[in-house]
Amino acid sequence: MALNEAVRLELSQAFADRRVRKTYLALVHGRPKGDESGRFGEDAGYIDLPMGRHPSIRTKMAVLNKGGREARTSWRRLWTDRLSRVSLLAVDLHTGRTHQIRVHLAHIGHPLVGDPVYGPVQNARWLAQSGPLAQLAPRQMLHAFRLSLEHPDTGEDLLFRQDPPEDFMTLLRTLAGDCQRVALTGMPGCGKSALLRALAESPEAPPTFSADACVAALYAPGGSGAQVLARSLGKEILESDGSVDRKRLLELLLAKPALRREVEDIVHPMVRYELREFWAAHSHAPYAVAEIPLFFESGYGGGKAAGKSRRLADTVVGVHCPEELRHGTLRESRGIAPEVLAAFESWQWPEDRKLAACDIVVENGGSLGDLGGKAGVLQNQLAALRQARAQTFEADLAGLLTDAAENGALKDGPGQGPDAGLLWEDDDE
Repeated sequence: MALNEAVRLELSQAFADRRVRKTYLALVHGRPKGDESGRFGEDAGYIDLPMGRHPSIRTKMAVLNKGGREARTSWRRLWTDRLSRVSLLAVDLHTGRTHQIRVHLAHIGHPLVGDPVYGPVQNARWLAQSGPLAQLAPRQMLHAFRLSLEHPDTGEDLLFRQDPPEDFMTLLRTLAGDCQRVALTGMPGCGKSALLRALAESPEAPPTFSADACVAALYAPGGSGAQVLARSLGKEILESDGSVDRKRLLELLLAKPALRREVEDIVHPMVRYELREFWAAHSHAPYAVAEIPLFFESGYGGGKAAGKSRRLADTVVGVHCPEELRHGTLRESRGIAPEVLAAFESWQWPEDRKLAACDIVVENGGSLGDLGGKAGVLQNQLAALRQARAQTFEADLAGLLTDAAENGALKDGPGQGPDAGLLWEDDDE
Protein backbone atom coordinates (compact mmCIF):
# COMPACT_ATOMS: atom_id res chain seq x y z
CA MET A 1 0.00 0.00 0.00
CA ALA A 2 1.78 3.08 -1.28
CA LEU A 3 1.38 6.50 0.30
CA ASN A 4 2.12 8.46 -2.85
CA GLU A 5 2.39 8.01 -6.61
CA ALA A 6 6.20 7.91 -6.73
CA VAL A 7 6.35 5.06 -4.24
CA ARG A 8 3.57 3.20 -6.08
CA LEU A 9 5.53 3.35 -9.32
CA GLU A 10 8.73 2.19 -7.60
CA LEU A 11 6.99 -0.76 -5.93
CA SER A 12 5.33 -1.72 -9.21
CA GLN A 13 8.71 -1.66 -10.93
CA ALA A 14 10.22 -3.79 -8.15
CA PHE A 15 7.57 -6.44 -8.74
CA ALA A 16 8.06 -6.27 -12.50
CA ASP A 17 11.84 -6.63 -12.07
CA ARG A 18 11.31 -9.59 -9.73
CA ARG A 19 13.09 -7.90 -6.86
CA VAL A 20 10.28 -8.85 -4.48
CA ARG A 21 10.36 -12.30 -2.88
CA LYS A 22 7.44 -14.03 -1.28
CA THR A 23 7.60 -17.34 0.61
CA TYR A 24 4.71 -19.50 1.69
CA LEU A 25 4.62 -22.35 4.18
CA ALA A 26 2.65 -25.37 3.01
CA LEU A 27 1.61 -28.62 4.64
CA VAL A 28 1.35 -31.26 1.94
CA HIS A 29 0.43 -34.92 1.82
CA GLY A 30 3.40 -37.30 1.79
CA ARG A 31 7.09 -36.61 1.41
CA PRO A 32 8.11 -34.92 -1.87
CA LYS A 33 11.29 -36.05 -3.56
CA GLY A 34 13.70 -33.57 -5.07
CA ASP A 35 14.20 -32.60 -8.67
CA GLU A 36 15.19 -35.55 -10.89
CA SER A 37 18.22 -33.60 -12.08
CA GLY A 38 19.50 -33.55 -8.52
CA ARG A 39 20.34 -29.88 -8.93
CA PHE A 40 18.66 -28.90 -5.68
CA GLY A 41 19.25 -32.10 -3.70
CA GLU A 42 16.72 -34.67 -2.56
CA ASP A 43 14.71 -32.25 -0.42
CA ALA A 44 14.06 -29.39 -2.83
CA GLY A 45 12.74 -28.83 -6.32
CA TYR A 46 11.85 -26.32 -9.02
CA ILE A 47 8.58 -26.64 -10.91
CA ASP A 48 8.45 -24.95 -14.33
CA LEU A 49 5.10 -25.96 -15.79
CA PRO A 50 2.69 -23.67 -17.69
CA MET A 51 -0.80 -23.22 -16.30
CA GLY A 52 -4.23 -22.17 -17.47
CA ARG A 53 -7.93 -22.89 -17.04
CA HIS A 54 -8.80 -26.55 -16.66
CA PRO A 55 -10.01 -27.76 -20.09
CA SER A 56 -13.27 -29.23 -18.75
CA ILE A 57 -13.78 -27.71 -15.27
CA ARG A 58 -13.68 -23.96 -15.77
CA THR A 59 -13.60 -23.16 -12.05
CA LYS A 60 -10.24 -24.92 -11.71
CA MET A 61 -6.73 -24.26 -12.94
CA ALA A 62 -4.43 -26.93 -14.34
CA VAL A 63 -1.00 -27.62 -15.78
CA LEU A 64 -1.39 -27.45 -19.58
CA ASN A 65 0.78 -28.96 -22.28
CA LYS A 66 -0.38 -26.34 -24.78
CA GLY A 67 -1.62 -22.82 -24.39
CA GLY A 68 -0.68 -22.35 -20.75
CA ARG A 69 1.03 -19.31 -19.32
CA GLU A 70 4.46 -19.44 -17.70
CA ALA A 71 4.30 -20.65 -14.09
CA ARG A 72 7.35 -21.32 -11.92
CA THR A 73 7.50 -22.46 -8.30
CA SER A 74 10.39 -23.59 -6.09
CA TRP A 75 10.04 -25.57 -2.88
CA ARG A 76 12.16 -26.95 -0.06
CA ARG A 77 11.18 -29.63 2.45
CA LEU A 78 11.66 -28.42 6.02
CA TRP A 79 10.18 -31.33 7.96
CA THR A 80 8.22 -34.57 7.56
CA ASP A 81 6.48 -36.50 10.29
CA ARG A 82 8.03 -39.90 10.84
CA LEU A 83 5.12 -41.78 9.27
CA SER A 84 5.58 -39.65 6.12
CA ARG A 85 1.97 -38.52 6.25
CA VAL A 86 2.62 -34.79 5.97
CA SER A 87 5.57 -32.55 5.05
CA LEU A 88 6.19 -28.90 5.84
CA LEU A 89 7.49 -27.03 2.79
CA ALA A 90 8.83 -23.54 2.17
CA VAL A 91 7.51 -22.46 -1.23
CA ASP A 92 8.68 -19.51 -3.33
CA LEU A 93 6.58 -18.11 -6.16
CA HIS A 94 8.35 -16.81 -9.28
CA THR A 95 5.13 -16.07 -11.15
CA GLY A 96 1.70 -15.19 -9.84
CA ARG A 97 -0.83 -17.50 -11.43
CA THR A 98 -4.18 -18.24 -9.84
CA HIS A 99 -3.92 -21.27 -7.50
CA GLN A 100 -0.32 -21.74 -8.63
CA ILE A 101 0.98 -23.40 -5.45
CA ARG A 102 -2.04 -25.67 -5.14
CA VAL A 103 -1.86 -26.78 -8.78
CA HIS A 104 1.91 -27.26 -8.96
CA LEU A 105 2.18 -29.25 -5.71
CA ALA A 106 -0.81 -31.41 -6.63
CA HIS A 107 0.75 -32.04 -10.05
CA ILE A 108 3.89 -33.53 -8.47
CA GLY A 109 1.69 -35.77 -6.31
CA HIS A 110 1.69 -33.83 -3.04
CA PRO A 111 -1.41 -31.62 -2.76
CA LEU A 112 -2.03 -29.34 0.17
CA VAL A 113 -3.56 -30.90 3.26
CA GLY A 114 -7.16 -29.68 3.47
CA ASP A 115 -7.54 -29.03 -0.27
CA PRO A 116 -10.54 -31.01 -1.61
CA VAL A 117 -10.34 -29.34 -5.03
CA TYR A 118 -6.80 -30.25 -6.10
CA GLY A 119 -6.30 -33.22 -3.76
CA PRO A 120 -9.72 -34.91 -3.57
CA VAL A 121 -8.43 -38.46 -3.07
CA GLN A 122 -5.90 -37.54 -0.39
CA ASN A 123 -8.41 -35.26 1.33
CA ALA A 124 -11.05 -38.00 1.43
CA ARG A 125 -8.55 -40.42 2.98
CA TRP A 126 -7.53 -37.78 5.49
CA LEU A 127 -11.13 -37.21 6.61
CA ALA A 128 -11.79 -40.96 6.84
CA GLN A 129 -8.90 -41.74 9.20
CA SER A 130 -9.41 -42.37 12.90
CA GLY A 131 -7.98 -40.17 15.61
CA PRO A 132 -7.78 -36.38 15.99
CA LEU A 133 -5.98 -35.55 12.74
CA ALA A 134 -9.11 -35.84 10.60
CA GLN A 135 -10.55 -32.73 12.27
CA LEU A 136 -7.40 -30.63 12.14
CA ALA A 137 -7.37 -29.48 8.52
CA PRO A 138 -10.66 -27.64 7.92
CA ARG A 139 -8.98 -25.45 5.28
CA GLN A 140 -6.07 -25.47 2.86
CA MET A 141 -2.90 -25.59 4.95
CA LEU A 142 -1.15 -22.75 3.12
CA HIS A 143 0.29 -19.69 4.83
CA ALA A 144 1.85 -16.48 3.46
CA PHE A 145 4.97 -16.41 5.61
CA ARG A 146 7.64 -14.08 4.29
CA LEU A 147 7.89 -10.96 2.13
CA SER A 148 11.18 -9.24 1.31
CA LEU A 149 11.76 -6.12 -0.76
CA GLU A 150 13.78 -2.93 -0.90
CA HIS A 151 12.37 0.19 0.71
CA PRO A 152 11.23 2.24 -2.31
CA ASP A 153 12.74 5.45 -0.92
CA THR A 154 15.82 4.49 1.12
CA GLY A 155 16.79 1.25 -0.62
CA GLU A 156 16.93 -0.53 2.75
CA ASP A 157 16.34 -4.30 2.65
CA LEU A 158 13.02 -5.01 4.34
CA LEU A 159 11.94 -8.44 5.55
CA PHE A 160 8.43 -9.09 6.85
CA ARG A 161 7.54 -12.38 8.54
CA GLN A 162 4.19 -13.64 9.79
CA ASP A 163 4.25 -16.93 11.69
CA PRO A 164 1.46 -19.44 10.99
CA PRO A 165 -1.88 -19.21 12.83
CA GLU A 166 -2.87 -21.57 15.59
CA ASP A 167 -4.68 -24.17 13.48
CA PHE A 168 -1.59 -24.61 11.29
CA MET A 169 0.67 -24.99 14.34
CA THR A 170 -1.76 -27.33 16.11
CA LEU A 171 -1.70 -29.71 13.16
CA LEU A 172 2.11 -29.62 13.10
CA ARG A 173 2.37 -30.32 16.82
CA THR A 174 -0.15 -33.15 16.65
CA LEU A 175 1.76 -34.79 13.82
CA ALA A 176 5.04 -34.41 15.71
CA GLY A 177 3.52 -35.69 18.96
CA ASP A 178 2.31 -38.98 17.57
CA CYS A 179 2.52 -42.25 19.44
CA GLN A 180 5.64 -42.88 21.51
CA ARG A 181 6.76 -46.32 20.32
CA VAL A 182 8.12 -48.37 23.22
CA ALA A 183 9.84 -51.74 22.80
CA LEU A 184 10.27 -54.21 25.67
CA THR A 185 13.17 -56.61 25.41
CA GLY A 186 15.51 -58.68 27.55
CA MET A 187 16.90 -62.17 28.04
CA PRO A 188 14.64 -65.26 28.05
CA GLY A 189 12.65 -65.54 31.26
CA CYS A 190 13.45 -62.01 32.49
CA GLY A 191 9.78 -60.97 32.94
CA LYS A 192 9.06 -59.04 29.74
CA SER A 193 5.62 -60.59 29.33
CA ALA A 194 4.72 -59.96 32.97
CA LEU A 195 5.69 -56.30 32.66
CA LEU A 196 3.67 -56.00 29.45
CA ARG A 197 0.63 -57.42 31.25
CA ALA A 198 1.14 -55.02 34.17
CA LEU A 199 1.17 -52.08 31.75
CA ALA A 200 -1.91 -53.38 29.94
CA GLU A 201 -3.79 -53.67 33.25
CA SER A 202 -2.83 -50.19 34.51
CA PRO A 203 -5.41 -47.35 34.69
CA GLU A 204 -3.86 -45.63 31.66
CA ALA A 205 -3.31 -48.84 29.72
CA PRO A 206 -1.44 -48.40 26.43
CA PRO A 207 -2.06 -50.48 23.30
CA THR A 208 0.23 -53.53 23.44
CA PHE A 209 1.85 -55.88 20.95
CA SER A 210 3.60 -59.21 21.52
CA ALA A 211 6.05 -60.56 18.96
CA ASP A 212 5.53 -64.05 20.41
CA ALA A 213 1.76 -63.74 19.97
CA CYS A 214 2.32 -62.45 16.45
CA VAL A 215 4.47 -65.48 15.62
CA ALA A 216 1.82 -67.76 17.13
CA ALA A 217 -0.75 -66.25 14.76
CA LEU A 218 1.62 -66.67 11.81
CA TYR A 219 2.11 -70.35 12.78
CA ALA A 220 -1.63 -71.01 13.26
CA PRO A 221 -3.67 -73.05 10.74
CA GLY A 222 -3.78 -71.08 7.50
CA GLY A 223 -1.26 -68.54 8.81
CA SER A 224 1.10 -67.03 6.26
CA GLY A 225 4.10 -68.12 8.32
CA ALA A 226 2.96 -71.74 8.31
CA GLN A 227 2.50 -71.72 4.56
CA VAL A 228 5.92 -70.21 3.82
CA LEU A 229 7.73 -72.50 6.27
CA ALA A 230 6.05 -75.54 4.71
CA ARG A 231 7.28 -74.49 1.28
CA SER A 232 10.79 -73.97 2.63
CA LEU A 233 11.18 -76.83 5.11
CA GLY A 234 8.65 -79.35 3.82
CA LYS A 235 5.08 -80.19 4.81
CA GLU A 236 6.30 -82.44 7.61
CA ILE A 237 6.85 -79.25 9.61
CA LEU A 238 3.04 -78.88 9.85
CA GLU A 239 0.49 -80.43 12.17
CA SER A 240 -2.57 -82.18 10.70
CA ASP A 241 -4.58 -78.95 11.06
CA GLY A 242 -2.06 -76.96 9.01
CA SER A 243 -0.38 -75.19 11.92
CA VAL A 244 3.36 -75.28 12.53
CA ASP A 245 4.55 -78.14 14.70
CA ARG A 246 6.52 -75.91 17.05
CA LYS A 247 8.08 -78.83 18.92
CA ARG A 248 9.33 -80.30 15.64
CA LEU A 249 10.59 -76.90 14.49
CA LEU A 250 12.53 -76.40 17.74
CA GLU A 251 14.11 -79.83 17.35
CA LEU A 252 15.24 -78.93 13.84
CA LEU A 253 16.69 -75.60 14.98
CA LEU A 254 18.60 -77.25 17.82
CA ALA A 255 19.90 -80.01 15.54
CA LYS A 256 20.76 -77.74 12.60
CA PRO A 257 21.97 -74.33 13.84
CA ALA A 258 22.40 -73.05 10.27
CA LEU A 259 18.67 -73.53 9.70
CA ARG A 260 17.85 -70.84 12.25
CA ARG A 261 18.96 -68.03 9.91
CA GLU A 262 16.71 -69.38 7.16
CA VAL A 263 13.72 -69.43 9.49
CA GLU A 264 14.51 -65.95 10.81
CA ASP A 265 14.72 -64.60 7.26
CA ILE A 266 11.19 -65.89 6.74
CA VAL A 267 9.59 -64.90 10.04
CA HIS A 268 11.26 -61.61 11.01
CA PRO A 269 10.04 -59.59 7.99
CA MET A 270 6.49 -60.76 8.71
CA VAL A 271 6.74 -59.66 12.33
CA ARG A 272 8.33 -56.38 11.24
CA TYR A 273 5.37 -55.73 8.93
CA GLU A 274 2.84 -56.45 11.69
CA LEU A 275 4.77 -54.20 14.09
CA ARG A 276 4.70 -51.31 11.62
CA GLU A 277 0.97 -51.83 11.18
CA PHE A 278 0.56 -51.80 14.96
CA TRP A 279 2.44 -48.49 15.31
CA ALA A 280 0.44 -46.93 12.47
CA ALA A 281 -2.90 -48.13 13.84
CA HIS A 282 -2.17 -46.48 17.20
CA SER A 283 -0.41 -43.36 15.95
CA HIS A 284 -2.90 -41.18 17.87
CA ALA A 285 -2.28 -42.89 21.24
CA PRO A 286 0.12 -41.19 23.69
CA TYR A 287 2.26 -44.32 23.73
CA ALA A 288 2.14 -47.99 22.76
CA VAL A 289 4.28 -50.90 23.93
CA ALA A 290 5.59 -53.87 21.95
CA GLU A 291 7.32 -56.85 23.56
CA ILE A 292 10.05 -57.95 21.14
CA PRO A 293 12.57 -60.43 22.59
CA LEU A 294 14.90 -60.16 19.57
CA PHE A 295 14.54 -56.42 19.03
CA PHE A 296 18.25 -55.80 18.50
CA GLU A 297 19.15 -59.19 17.08
CA SER A 298 16.54 -58.92 14.31
CA GLY A 299 17.76 -55.50 13.20
CA TYR A 300 14.85 -53.49 14.63
CA GLY A 301 17.36 -51.41 16.58
CA GLY A 302 18.64 -49.67 13.44
CA GLY A 303 22.24 -50.94 13.59
CA LYS A 304 25.42 -49.02 14.33
CA ALA A 305 25.54 -47.26 10.95
CA ALA A 306 21.87 -46.25 10.89
CA GLY A 307 21.72 -45.12 14.51
CA LYS A 308 18.55 -44.49 16.48
CA SER A 309 16.85 -42.67 13.59
CA ARG A 310 16.12 -46.01 11.89
CA ARG A 311 14.92 -47.84 14.99
CA LEU A 312 11.45 -49.30 14.97
CA ALA A 313 10.88 -47.80 18.43
CA ASP A 314 11.51 -44.47 20.12
CA THR A 315 12.34 -45.92 23.52
CA VAL A 316 13.72 -49.37 24.21
CA VAL A 317 13.11 -50.76 27.70
CA GLY A 318 15.20 -53.68 28.87
CA VAL A 319 14.07 -55.96 31.70
CA HIS A 320 16.84 -57.34 33.91
CA CYS A 321 16.37 -60.36 36.13
CA PRO A 322 19.20 -62.07 38.04
CA GLU A 323 20.52 -65.12 36.21
CA GLU A 324 19.93 -67.43 39.15
CA LEU A 325 16.22 -66.60 39.05
CA ARG A 326 15.92 -66.92 35.28
CA HIS A 327 17.74 -70.27 35.30
CA GLY A 328 16.07 -71.46 38.49
CA THR A 329 12.53 -70.94 39.73
CA LEU A 330 11.34 -68.87 36.73
CA ARG A 331 12.65 -71.44 34.24
CA GLU A 332 11.06 -74.27 36.19
CA SER A 333 7.72 -72.48 36.43
CA ARG A 334 7.63 -72.22 32.64
CA GLY A 335 8.65 -75.84 32.10
CA ILE A 336 11.69 -75.02 29.97
CA ALA A 337 14.54 -77.50 29.92
CA PRO A 338 17.96 -76.08 30.84
CA GLU A 339 19.45 -76.99 27.45
CA VAL A 340 16.58 -75.26 25.62
CA LEU A 341 17.01 -72.09 27.69
CA ALA A 342 20.75 -72.18 26.96
CA ALA A 343 20.01 -72.45 23.22
CA PHE A 344 17.59 -69.51 23.38
CA GLU A 345 20.22 -67.39 25.11
CA SER A 346 22.90 -68.34 22.58
CA TRP A 347 20.69 -66.89 19.83
CA GLN A 348 20.67 -63.48 21.54
CA TRP A 349 23.16 -60.77 22.33
CA PRO A 350 25.03 -61.14 25.63
CA GLU A 351 22.94 -59.66 28.43
CA ASP A 352 25.34 -56.82 29.27
CA ARG A 353 25.47 -55.70 25.62
CA LYS A 354 21.70 -55.93 25.27
CA LEU A 355 20.89 -53.89 28.36
CA ALA A 356 23.56 -51.31 27.51
CA ALA A 357 21.77 -50.66 24.21
CA CYS A 358 18.45 -49.97 26.00
CA ASP A 359 17.26 -46.51 26.98
CA ILE A 360 15.67 -47.65 30.26
CA VAL A 361 16.35 -50.77 32.35
CA VAL A 362 13.68 -52.17 34.69
CA GLU A 363 14.92 -54.41 37.50
CA ASN A 364 12.84 -57.54 38.09
CA GLY A 365 13.52 -59.27 41.40
CA GLY A 366 11.09 -62.08 40.68
CA SER A 367 8.00 -60.69 42.45
CA LEU A 368 4.96 -59.97 40.29
CA GLY A 369 3.75 -57.41 42.85
CA ASP A 370 7.01 -55.50 42.69
CA LEU A 371 6.97 -55.66 38.92
CA GLY A 372 3.51 -54.07 38.93
CA GLY A 373 4.91 -51.14 40.91
CA LYS A 374 7.82 -50.87 38.46
CA ALA A 375 5.25 -50.51 35.67
CA GLY A 376 3.95 -47.30 37.25
CA VAL A 377 7.47 -45.90 37.57
CA LEU A 378 8.14 -46.79 33.94
CA GLN A 379 5.00 -44.97 32.82
CA ASN A 380 6.21 -41.80 34.54
CA GLN A 381 9.60 -42.11 32.85
CA LEU A 382 7.96 -42.52 29.47
CA ALA A 383 5.73 -39.48 30.07
CA ALA A 384 8.81 -37.40 30.89
CA LEU A 385 10.43 -38.50 27.62
CA ARG A 386 7.31 -37.48 25.68
CA GLN A 387 7.41 -34.04 27.27
CA ALA A 388 11.09 -33.67 26.41
CA ARG A 389 10.37 -34.70 22.83
CA ALA A 390 7.67 -32.03 22.55
CA GLN A 391 10.06 -29.37 23.86
CA THR A 392 12.74 -30.47 21.40
CA PHE A 393 10.27 -30.23 18.52
CA GLU A 394 9.29 -26.70 19.52
CA ALA A 395 12.95 -25.65 19.49
CA ASP A 396 13.57 -27.41 16.17
CA LEU A 397 10.48 -25.85 14.61
CA ALA A 398 11.57 -22.38 15.68
CA GLY A 399 14.91 -23.01 13.97
CA LEU A 400 13.19 -24.24 10.80
CA LEU A 401 11.00 -21.15 10.60
CA THR A 402 13.97 -18.87 11.14
CA ASP A 403 15.83 -20.65 8.35
CA ALA A 404 12.84 -20.35 6.02
CA ALA A 405 12.50 -16.65 6.85
CA GLU A 406 16.17 -16.05 6.05
CA ASN A 407 16.50 -18.25 2.97
CA GLY A 408 13.09 -18.91 1.47
CA ALA A 409 12.61 -22.10 -0.53
CA LEU A 410 15.94 -22.43 -2.34
CA LYS A 411 19.27 -21.19 -1.04
CA ASP A 412 20.76 -21.46 -4.53
CA GLY A 413 19.30 -21.49 -7.98
CA PRO A 414 15.98 -20.00 -9.12
CA GLY A 415 15.12 -18.73 -5.65
CA GLN A 416 18.09 -16.37 -5.54
CA GLY A 417 19.81 -13.71 -7.58
CA PRO A 418 18.35 -11.92 -10.60
CA ASP A 419 15.81 -14.69 -11.20
CA ALA A 420 14.36 -14.32 -7.73
CA GLY A 421 11.15 -12.67 -6.81
CA LEU A 422 7.49 -12.63 -7.55
CA LEU A 423 5.98 -11.53 -10.85
CA TRP A 424 2.50 -10.24 -10.18
CA GLU A 425 0.85 -9.96 -13.55
CA ASP A 426 -2.93 -9.87 -13.73
CA ASP A 427 -3.49 -12.90 -11.47
CA ASP A 428 -2.91 -13.55 -7.80
CA GLU A 429 -2.36 -16.64 -5.68
